[in-house]
Amino acid sequence: MKRTLFTLNRTPQVTVGIAGALLLLFRASVSAAAQGQLDPAGKWDRLNPDQSNPTPEHEVLRCGGNATRWNCIYDKQPEPRLGFENPPDSTFGEFRGESITPEWTCPSWFPQTICDSTTFVAGGVMSFRLSDGSNLTVDQELILTENQGDQVLYVYWVDQFACPWYRGLSEALAANPFPTPFNGEDWPAMDCFAP
Repeated sequence: MKRTLFTLNRTPQVTVGIAGALLLLFRASVSAAAQGQLDPAGKWDRLNPDQSNPTPEHEVLRCGGNATRWNCIYDKQPEPRLGFENPPDSTFGEFRGESITPEWTCPSWFPQTICDSTTFVAGGVMSFRLSDGSNLTVDQELILTENQGDQVLYVYWVDQFACPWYRGLSEALAANPFPTPFNGEDWPAMDCFAP
């Protein structure tokens, strides 16, 4: 499923603004980790295996918040050592939402293992800036699962599909292995699921 969202030319002011937002998200994630909370704060990594792209992509989601409000920043990171397109497109998005854990109901088409291991859910919208200058806003839920100490975050495009995200690139590579550097033929397997 192709998710080409946009190309963004960042000015120095935008870059400084992004850096400041990332610093605030990092501080929030450190604070949450220090308190032992099970929430999606921190950095999450995903390999996008969509074969309509020139190569797989390293997607990154940086999240922070508190007991009720959540914010995340989405972008892509260059991975020349893995043989990915360098530089990646400058896709950028922002998630804004709130905890909906107490009232959340696991969709009937989700794997039962996800439903059984969910510890936190934030619901909200992800806003993307598209390359043609238009915007795309998508309802999303961030579903945090924990199984024997391992956390996986499922980003659920409501009523569309859900994809797993991991606490680091090495975890994302281990969950969906393929020969690296990318040889142009042996793609990682598609790991999203849909109804």
